[in-house]
Amino acid sequence: MPGETVQHFSTRFNQVYCLMPITIRPPPRSPLLHNPKAFDLEMEFQLRERNLATLEEMQNSVVDVEANLMIKRAKLKEEEIKKIDLEESTSLEVKLDILVNAAEEMM
Repeated sequence: MPGETVQHFSTRFNQVYCLMPITIRPPPRSPLLHNPKAFDLEMEFQLRERNLATLEEMQNSVVDVEANLMIKRAKLKEEEIKKIDLEESTSLEVKLDILVNAAEEMM
């Protein structure tokens, strides 16, 4: 579902998986789930080289990667906001002084 976390998807998936009759349920040690657009490129890159044996290991790994990426993206956004705030709060006179000092250092 759009905007759904991997943890929420995994919970729903496991509920459906457990409701399947055992006779048609794929064995937990042989899951191969492939959906070409399930993850963004950054997440796919981090998951690509992992060699996990069970569905539970796969789900835990994806949840960990998603959490790390969410933290990383939040920090980048915070830094971006701080940068914008600093630029907007700096007066024209201060900006000119910074520019003049940088030009003097270059000479």
